[in-house]
Amino acid sequence: MNQENEKKLPKLRQDLKILETSAGEDGAKRWLLFDPIQNKYFTIALDTFELISKWNEKKTPSEFMADLEKKGFELDKATLDIFINFIVASGLTIADNHEDTQRLINNVKNAKKNIFKWLIHNYLFIRVPILKPDRWLSENLNSVHFLYSRLWRNIVFFLGAVGIILVLRNWNVFVSTFQQFFSKEGFFYYLISLLFVKGMHELGHAFTAKRYGCKVPSMGIAFLVLFPVLYTDTTD
Repeated sequence: MNQENEKKLPKLRQDLKILETSAGEDGAKRWLLFDPIQNKYFTIALDTFELISKWNEKKTPSEFMADLEKKGFELDKATLDIFINFIVASGLTIADNHEDTQRLINNVKNAKKNIFKWLIHNYLFIRVPILKPDRWLSENLNSVHFLYSRLWRNIVFFLGAVGIILVLRNWNVFVSTFQQFFSKEGFFYYLISLLFVKGMHELGHAFTAKRYGCKVPSMGIAFLVLFPVLYTDTTD
């Protein structure tokens, strides 16, 4: 392609964040590229980190590669094309022209048309977000501060020990209560109890994530091989 007819590099979104993470198995440094809109993390290596840090959307690919060569950074055209396709397909660029906007529209249309195909490939784990609890969690974090105290931990251990002792003392009575689960009433109470305990469990994940400064964008129902369970998005 003639350099004069080359399009300029796509513009990376300004809200993207690069976070240092643990080294790879070979000891090489790695980073996380965080997309706050999609709440996705992409693991990148040193070469990609250097490429992003030197990115210049005012240049064409040929001009950009020439600038990198002057700085001692070797990059071939095929590698650059792969990176450009990656950031565009992942939604990490700014759609500021008709072509980019039309591409996004087509992606949405194709996603709707291929919902059955998507279900076939993703039936192992499907998430259905119901709540966006991040703001509520932040406002109520102080209300559950005592649950992280040493006193509360000791109370839980004490009550757990008492419960175990009482069960062992009345083992036959305890075992006989399981027969109630085989009735409609017993199953109903079991289901309600399970939902309550599981809900408290997920709130524990959510509040702990907020306690350590993480964002919790959603809570809802996940389907593990089509079996429903509650979930908390603690990706952050």
